[in-house]
Amino acid sequence: MIQAQTSERMPPAPPGGQGHDLPWDELAKTICRQGIEQGLDLVGIAPLRTSSQQEALRRHLEALSARGFLSQFLAGPASQHVDAARVLPSARSLITAAVSYYGPTPPLPPSPPWRGRVARYAWGQDYHSLLRQQLRQLAAELRSLVGAAGGDPQAVQTEVLVDSGMLLDRDAAVAAGLGWIGKNGCLIHPRYGSYLVLGQIVTNLPLPPLTSPLPNRCGSCHRCLDACPTGALVEPGILNANRCLSEWTQRKSLPPEAIRRAMGNMVFGCDICQDVCPWNRKARPGRNTQLQGTDPDVAFPRLDELAAMTGRLFRQRWAGRAAGWRGKWVLARNALIALGNMHAPDALGLLQDAHHHPNPALREAAGCALSTATQDEPATLPPPLVPAAKTPRSSALAAETPDASKSGEPPRCPPLPG
Repeated sequence: MIQAQTSERMPPAPPGGQGHDLPWDELAKTICRQGIEQGLDLVGIAPLRTSSQQEALRRHLEALSARGFLSQFLAGPASQHVDAARVLPSARSLITAAVSYYGPTPPLPPSPPWRGRVARYAWGQDYHSLLRQQLRQLAAELRSLVGAAGGDPQAVQTEVLVDSGMLLDRDAAVAAGLGWIGKNGCLIHPRYGSYLVLGQIVTNLPLPPLTSPLPNRCGSCHRCLDACPTGALVEPGILNANRCLSEWTQRKSLPPEAIRRAMGNMVFGCDICQDVCPWNRKARPGRNTQLQGTDPDVAFPRLDELAAMTGRLFRQRWAGRAAGWRGKWVLARNALIALGNMHAPDALGLLQDAHHHPNPALREAAGCALSTATQDEPATLPPPLVPAAKTPRSSALAAETPDASKSGEPPRCPPLPG
């Protein structure tokens, strides 16, 4: 059983301006309660990493980078992502928060047959703006609490981070006791599973942690590793982003052929490694219904509409969602790839028209989709939101991805420091 840790009063965060200690324990507990009352599902306090922890995490990221495993969306050197002082020089602690986006699954429309799949976190409104607004409100409340306790609210410094890539949010969430890192690389909480989006408030207040980190409860389960159709989960908790379908649906460059085939009818993101997780089978819905999409035309969009999407349709349906952050052409390209994978004879005319599109990215994708659509065997389309069967990594995929090695598997990465 995890119990709240007791901590002595700590020196006030500089500049204190009051000349006396503040009840940091009570402030930490109160701000976490306030976060829950404001609609966050989980809130905790994480200490800053020690210099040795920073060095271990830096080496870990550099090892992943050397193997070509890191996401293209994690920019900059490894040292940039391990030290909170790079975000806020006066940083003393982190307030970490999680919001569940899990909710009922919209019914799959019976027709037309050309339907794609969008990852669950992109069904509702864009979580970036919603969570950022909640955390800014919480940061304002923190200043009020300091003032009410006799401190100087003007001396409170904060920096709100939501999926910025500046600091590793999952690592901080683990330190705050919000969950553990599963073998699929996601943060898992016993109540909410892994359907969580994360954010942080970096602050100069020395708030103490209130709970201990949760133990890893994945046990001997390896369903996520088995289910990944591209072998992107090369080791428990180690993701090769160059094989990840979710990563490729968001890159602007055309995926390699083996990746395109493995995409099936996915047009944004991929939930396979989460859908098969036993913890997600008993996940509870979160309280923020704005993140829980109910529109079947968003969860399972018509591929013909998506491939020929106008700017007006993009703004109406996708601009305010996470799936819209890469623009309409990436979604349209993915729809063309999905149409080719479905081997739909009625879609050949649409693909041929797209092959003459003025956008070169769509022309290239349409040409590849036409080639796929005229092959003998259709690509395997994983059914939506059900456990996927174990899929061997194809030799073609291994040959096309940057980490493929003629000498066999590369050496293991050093474990993520805990």
